[in-house]
Amino acid sequence: MKKSICFLAVAITMLFPPPVTRAQQGPVPCCTVTTVNVRTSTAAAKINASGQTFEFRVTDPKLMASLKTGQAVYANFTTKQVSFDGRTPSGIITAGPASSPAVAASLAGKAGNKPVGVPPNYGPVVAAHGCPAVSDGPDLLITALAFDPTRHTVYTVANCGHAATQLPFIVDLFFNATRGDTVEHHVLPPLSQQAVTSQMAQYAGCDRVTLRAVADPQQIVTESNEGNNEKILDALPPCADLAVDEIKQDWEDANTRYRVQITVSNHGTAPTTVTVTARANTNASSFATPTAEYEDVPPLAPGQSHTFHLSKKYALTTSVAVDVLLDYYNKVFDANKDNNYKHRILGPH
Repeated sequence: MKKSICFLAVAITMLFPPPVTRAQQGPVPCCTVTTVNVRTSTAAAKINASGQTFEFRVTDPKLMASLKTGQAVYANFTTKQVSFDGRTPSGIITAGPASSPAVAASLAGKAGNKPVGVPPNYGPVVAAHGCPAVSDGPDLLITALAFDPTRHTVYTVANCGHAATQLPFIVDLFFNATRGDTVEHHVLPPLSQQAVTSQMAQYAGCDRVTLRAVADPQQIVTESNEGNNEKILDALPPCADLAVDEIKQDWEDANTRYRVQITVSNHGTAPTTVTVTARANTNASSFATPTAEYEDVPPLAPGQSHTFHLSKKYALTTSVAVDVLLDYYNKVFDANKDNNYKHRILGPH
């Protein structure tokens, strides 16, 4: 089984060599690899100077197979690229620094100390409408908690009392036991609420996670009820999942010739927000050089598909080997990269 996996990785690398550009990298590695996930072709690294972490996706299967924790890595956060030799881009930064749970945890320190990072998006303060009960004094509750389509944490904090909070307060956000963000709030008027999207508390995975929000964990605000400030949600983050669904013959010219028809789709629970590239290699002879064609696949909603044809027509007596690699430039945070590649031999008839 291991030999088959290695052979497949080598075959994909030969069929789909990674695009080569020159990134602007410094002469000294800035960072160190901390975790490696071979299945998803992703890894995390730590910025040596600050302790912040970020995540990246490796574009070359051979490099991914050789990647080890503790390995030095160069990073350019302007171009969103990483390199292992300081010259050749080897991966794309997909999260961070200061946007993943690990980043937030490393910066947070003690509870109540605000992590340094991107400020949240505050909604307007409006009349509260999610209060289960109304008290005489201020009473803070988290009335809504969820992920947005890009896995950022979204919550609503409400003051369900007839009195203002009098003092500013914070809301702490957690992924399992890891604090992802601390959000500062101004005084909240009586019977009012505010929705917030945290830019730091973005979950960096597609696995099930316990999402937790705690209002006023320092108990600065004197409330009618101090026991209802927390909300917990067992959630599956929304993630796109691009897949090559089908490679088949599309017959033309009175069924005497055919073109290769390819269908790709998004099997995930989140939309893709960018156009991605599908590369298709065809080879009608074991001695010929494969012919590569590229297709721009537009953003796809969950369940949406995209079908396209390769340009060449083949006689019904001709067989052709087809290899398709979807998201060739690794632009999408994908729940499963294994189904981005498909091989099929068509014909003859």
